[in-house]
Amino acid sequence: MSAPLAAARAERLKLAIADAGLDAVAIVPGANFYYLTGVHLHLMERPTVLFVGADGRRTAVIPALERARWQVAAPDVDTVYWQDSGGYEAAFEKVAKRFRATRIGVEGQRMRFFEAEAVRRSLAGAVVTDAHAVISAIRLCKDEAEVAAMRRAIEISE
Repeated sequence: MSAPLAAARAERLKLAIADAGLDAVAIVPGANFYYLTGVHLHLMERPTVLFVGADGRRTAVIPALERARWQVAAPDVDTVYWQDSGGYEAAFEKVAKRFRATRIGVEGQRMRFFEAEAVRRSLAGAVVTDAHAVISAIRLCKDEAEVAAMRRAIEISE
């Protein structure tokens, strides 16, 4: 994904976070994650979470086995890597210290219980709320490049 495209998408999310009165959102692999990063990861037994603050700052908790791929695709994201041998809890704690969010939105229709609990435990005292609609809404308004790509796809399929 190009840097200008990623920046424009991050800016739309930043505005949506502020409009919703949140300090940050937590996004797991899926359509929103891909839309914001261009990285196609699958939900697996290892938690992978992208945090986006109301100031637009992005921090991720990524399994160490995805390090090489993630560093190439998202070099501008502040990332905390973790390994199975040490567990993921310390990575979430590091992210919590960087955000200090009091109100965080999660993808309620996508995030699994253990990921939500990792967010809740690390951000002790923060209100964790379902922000799935807020997060997903950024994909509804298409920019010129997205509309052109959709038109091209229609031409190909016709």
